[in-house]
Amino acid sequence: LPYVTGAYVHAALIGANMEPDVSGDALGETPYASAIFLHRHSYDGNGASKPTSGCVSLSQTNLVNVLRAMRPGVMFAIGQTDWLLANT
Repeated sequence: LPYVTGAYVHAALIGANMEPDVSGDALGETPYASAIFLHRHSYDGNGASKPTSGCVSLSQTNLVNVLRAMRPGVMFAIGQTDWLLANT
């Protein structure tokens, strides 16, 4: 993402279809997304946070804090907050 601006100025690749044989790019393959990124919220013209296209987004402050805390081998759990808190 060297030329990306906006929501991807600070970002991390957090997973998805990393093996070449499941890229979803080849004829006949299920069109999987190639990656899940952790990035800053995007906002609409009214200032409301917009949904992602399958990524995970945080406020700028929370994103920077998470990126600073990340270490090699970190694992992400994606889900609703109440479920994650009850099951982790």
